[in-house]
Amino acid sequence: MRARDTWLLFAVALAACSSAPVDRPLTEPATWAIDATPLLDIGTNPLDTLAPIGLAVATYRVSDGEIVVADRGYQELRFFDRDGHLTRTASGPGEGPGEVRYLGRMYRCGDSLVVHEMQRREMLVFDRAGGFGRGFRLTGPTPRFVDSYKLACSTDMRFLGNGWDTVRVLEPQRVRGTVPYWISGRDGEVERVLGSWMGSERLSRRNGSGPHPLGKEPVLAAGRSRFYLGTADSFAIEVFGMDGSALPPILKPSVVLTTSAEDIARFRLLDTLGKEPDEIARSLREWETFEFPPTVPAYDAMLVDRDDNLWVRSYPRDLDPTVRWIVFDPEGTEIGSIDLPVTLELFDIGSDWLLGIETRLSDGGQQVRMYRLHRAG
Repeated sequence: MRARDTWLLFAVALAACSSAPVDRPLTEPATWAIDATPLLDIGTNPLDTLAPIGLAVATYRVSDGEIVVADRGYQELRFFDRDGHLTRTASGPGEGPGEVRYLGRMYRCGDSLVVHEMQRREMLVFDRAGGFGRGFRLTGPTPRFVDSYKLACSTDMRFLGNGWDTVRVLEPQRVRGTVPYWISGRDGEVERVLGSWMGSERLSRRNGSGPHPLGKEPVLAAGRSRFYLGTADSFAIEVFGMDGSALPPILKPSVVLTTSAEDIARFRLLDTLGKEPDEIARSLREWETFEFPPTVPAYDAMLVDRDDNLWVRSYPRDLDPTVRWIVFDPEGTEIGSIDLPVTLELFDIGSDWLLGIETRLSDGGQQVRMYRLHRAG
């Protein structure tokens, strides 16, 4: 089956489920909404070598009329005006100051953009216009935990990170252990170790490991006044002040997480989406080598908006085309919720807009989209 055909099958499956009630753990009505038509829509075309976007990995609003896209396809930062026209680029492939060999991720840290150059393990700091400032390396708390598995950046450019283990086994199996979580400063040096919590739930094999299908992944976020970390075992989120002091956690009880046959079917569909026949055959063989976890994660993404509120994305269930985001103020009070397309990955949220990268169901391409946000009350 061709890649396009599998994407179309997924689109049909989503459409069929969109009109049917779904037994989700969070069923109260959403209180916020977005407009159906985006304010900004920048598309990609997998067959177009001159497409405005190659492979977008992050996007942020840098002014009222401009956004920046971290593009791994072009290995550069690409700036677009309010009409979606490319205005300039920064960084780019190479070994010079501010250039990259592998653009891993980009973080908005207040007025700065920080790019993670993964091959050199270096953090590159740019201003909002794309001017390169400096580079530095993040350190870890121990020789065993040097590299961060996940990262979040605060508005004053301090980082929350966590470690990760590599476990070698003879037969494929689900492994998970505790790892340290820590705060690093602007120079990359560890300021404070917060403690140890569960890390990534991984499918370990003889030659390495990767995230386990339907497994739990650490989720981190940072803003002006708080650091947040969650292990996704339940709807519980640890909260810390900027000095690392522990604050009351965010809790949402009675969230049903038992793995269902529909959850497994959804994973299997996504695991073969867009793949060629030989890749699909490998996936089919691999499914026979492990058991799915008895519970799914409670959530899989967190983001702090420009007003310092925490947005938490509940884990997508079944084949529902939307997923619930729940919003908490800095004191941990739930203030809103919104159902967004499950294919939309959020990166930046203002008082009346949100910005993210949406995957097209027609061909697997990407759309960088900004939507008008309507908050109730």
